[in-house]
Amino acid sequence: MVLNMYSLPALFSVVANIGIGTIVLFKNPKKFLNKIFFTYCLILSTWVLGCFGESVVHVPQEALFWDKIIYLGCIFTPVVYIHFLFYFLGRKPKKFELPLSYGTAIFFQLFNFIPSLRRFFVIDVIRKYHFRFIGVPNVVWYIFFIWFNFYVVYGFYLIFTSYKKAKGLERNKIRYLLLAYMVMITSGSLYFLLVFNISTLPIDPFLLVVYCSLMAHIIIKYRLMDVRVAITRTGLFLFVYAIVLGIPFGVTPFFKGVLEGWLGSNWWIVPMAVMGILATGGPYVYIGLQRKAEERLLKEQRRYQGTLKQAAVGMTRIRQLRKLL
Repeated sequence: MVLNMYSLPALFSVVANIGIGTIVLFKNPKKFLNKIFFTYCLILSTWVLGCFGESVVHVPQEALFWDKIIYLGCIFTPVVYIHFLFYFLGRKPKKFELPLSYGTAIFFQLFNFIPSLRRFFVIDVIRKYHFRFIGVPNVVWYIFFIWFNFYVVYGFYLIFTSYKKAKGLERNKIRYLLLAYMVMITSGSLYFLLVFNISTLPIDPFLLVVYCSLMAHIIIKYRLMDVRVAITRTGLFLFVYAIVLGIPFGVTPFFKGVLEGWLGSNWWIVPMAVMGILATGGPYVYIGLQRKAEERLLKEQRRYQGTLKQAAVGMTRIRQLRKLL
């Protein structure tokens, strides 16, 4: 097993998402919403674990095993998420919806795991990219892909219709949910682009960590911050860590030959060390930028708060009821 610049972020994502899901579960283990979110984190981590496996093996037979792990998670992802959405949004599914959804997912899992059916789902698992193996899809896979995207659109429908009916803080919560949903969809799209022979930067595991962190914040704290602040925080996080990840990945192609001459097959240690150094400083840069951005966004709101505080102090000094009224 040889770690590379794709496998390490994937491994980090697996550990981080299971940790986030566990924290949410233990905050209120009796609450079904927390349980289903923990389950969803496990499903996402299973998907990413398979990606990790496909990036560290060199034998096609081993890659086949990890490809099955990928689709064990990938196939259940849209169903468990829709299940989670129903409870999160306080909506009641129709009697047939969840049984049909899980039944269809199990149907696709049969094609994933039964050897005689697998070739109709994924023809082969090949090393299409230098950093990992990837499955070659067949006809059933394309049916699965359409089914998967149906649930993506259905998720948007549930969120949007709930948003139209919501008011006040509840509406703000759903905006925050939509932001997290967009991050998750972006992450999943980056994986599917690889299947369609479109190489992408391996940032999808990090985006899943961002998604799970956002959702954990909503579920645990239920602190419904101004959506402008939520978007700003997420935007700054992605900006800072795009630089943290982008510099090593962007520079590596130019120096890979030199590094291989020095370190051989362990050439990746240098860019990972650079990434580690940048990642160490990243949080401090993020906190500084976040503080300045929020000061500007909330300047007017804090001015109102100051005015109200002064008015409250003045009211305590008035002794006569007539003057107070």
